[in-house]
Amino acid sequence: MAENDAVPTAEQLQDLLLESPGFTEFPLGQTAISASLLGGDTPLLCAITVERESGPVTVASSTETARSLDERQYAPIPIPIPIDNGSRSAFNCYSTQLNTFGPETVADIEEHAASLSRILRLAICMHPSDPYPEHLRSALRSRAIVDSAVALIMVQNRCSHETAVKLLHLASRSSDRRLHNIAEDILHHASDIPVIAGGGEK
Repeated sequence: MAENDAVPTAEQLQDLLLESPGFTEFPLGQTAISASLLGGDTPLLCAITVERESGPVTVASSTETARSLDERQYAPIPIPIPIDNGSRSAFNCYSTQLNTFGPETVADIEEHAASLSRILRLAICMHPSDPYPEHLRSALRSRAIVDSAVALIMVQNRCSHETAVKLLHLASRSSDRRLHNIAEDILHHASDIPVIAGGGEK
């Protein structure tokens, strides 16, 4: 995988799953983490599509640009994620630069996609199919954006969920901006993630 000290642990992915209010919010957090880890010097856009045996198709994207590309079915690197349970899933990566997906990068993406299999299967088991259409979930989507930003802060600082939430609230208060807006900025600009000097708590 591209050089990055912010490698998510199984515990961090489990925390993300436990904090997700519904199934849709979990892959959204996954795509944000994936984009931060796989990008390296060249930012990557990530999306996860899950087609369940019953219920609507879930599409989660790390940015609005990734969502737009996925909706147009423009996917240079679509990697299947084995999840069984009568469901199908794919991990898609995009780049705004040419010649990004060399053999080594593709191998890294394939390895990363495979690593999502087990936790995604667990998420499907924990969250039954959502019968509600996306337009009825706007309130939860706002919460999901905040949860995704918290997940990125956890990865960057190797800190607990509680510490990440405190950092996000601190950034909101110090800038006198809404928590939701701070979270959106973090997801769009990984360099804006608050960092604890000397590393965070385990």
